[in-house]
Amino acid sequence: MIPVTPVIIGIFLIASFFKIAFLYHVLYLLVAVVVVSRVWAHLAARAITVERRFESPALHGQEIDVVLAIRNRGWLPVPWLRTHDHLPLALATSANVDQVVSLGPRAERVMSFRTTGRQRGWYELGPVRIEVGDLFGFARHAIEFATKARLTVYPRIVPIGRRGLVSRLPFGAVRSRAALFDDPSRVIGAREYQPGDSLRSVHWSATAATGTLQVRKLEPAMTLRTVVAVDLSRDAYPAEFRFYASELAIVATASVVSHLIDLRQEVGLVVAGRDPMLPLGTNARALDAAKGNTQRERILSTLARVHLDDCPPIANALSAAAASFGWGTSLIVVVPAITAELIAILTRLRRSGVSASAILVRRTTPYGAIEESVPAWLSTIDVWRDDDLDTSEHGAVRSVPVRLGSN
Repeated sequence: MIPVTPVIIGIFLIASFFKIAFLYHVLYLLVAVVVVSRVWAHLAARAITVERRFESPALHGQEIDVVLAIRNRGWLPVPWLRTHDHLPLALATSANVDQVVSLGPRAERVMSFRTTGRQRGWYELGPVRIEVGDLFGFARHAIEFATKARLTVYPRIVPIGRRGLVSRLPFGAVRSRAALFDDPSRVIGAREYQPGDSLRSVHWSATAATGTLQVRKLEPAMTLRTVVAVDLSRDAYPAEFRFYASELAIVATASVVSHLIDLRQEVGLVVAGRDPMLPLGTNARALDAAKGNTQRERILSTLARVHLDDCPPIANALSAAAASFGWGTSLIVVVPAITAELIAILTRLRRSGVSASAILVRRTTPYGAIEESVPAWLSTIDVWRDDDLDTSEHGAVRSVPVRLGSN
């Protein structure tokens, strides 16, 4: 902005000293232009609105298109307008909006840029800083728009191989003598059609072979719910590996949950950590077990938000949530170490019919993991890298797509 005040004072002194009438006319014109420019910039800035649009949630590593719509609701044109968008460091990119444009009366300008969800989180985008000026550069008015937009970036999910991790964790469906429901994936034969049978259960190949209408005979099954509990207590992790180990614990939790959802299992979540959506002082979060992509989105959104906190360890959160664990529940705890308090609560849960296992996020030595006093009934798996989760035949670690939307 041009410093016009010293110029006005200088012209006034010269005109007064030399009694030059022409300079008085210049002075009056300059003052009028300055006043009009300041009023113009102020009114133009008040007529500006900003709207932000983007798709949320986003998957880890996904490119995110962010759109800013700048509107001039007034009848005064805006000679120039500068827009600067503030983004969190994890989402910052060289393509961030920092442009100078002009807007006519009742006009709109759309600006866009693309960023990448490099780190899980629950990010607040903005504020957007707008500077409006006049044509002569005499006035400038700045205003910030708090768009109050939150972008959720899901945790990274790695594939879990069929061997190793999956075979050693006690989740899935078990055979049941009581016909709670028929599992359509467990076909054990065919039988003749009876009135009341659903047409969707017709076994067409058996019907063609026998010449009579046959339906699939299904094996009764009972699905056991699984609860995954992750410890984000700050003191539970070694200081030198705190960030890496806690993030790997989130990756392991998200990967196991997504795998179970793909298997159409009921999955719940218990977190000992800070969720910014909950009131201050709330150090644990529990989600009841459920099936489907809606449950996947709820759990992944929670895992995107939670972070380390000075809170009690996971044993306290499990003790508070134990009442919701029914008989036959499979409990998977993701922790950096097995403590006496954790063994005590797992022992109590085991007596009530809960089957427990542990994923230990810890660094191993060439001679193996550090031995701990772990009961023989507690199955443990050491994880320190992504490929410790992916124990498939080829062992190739990659991010896997997540199906969102309807169940």
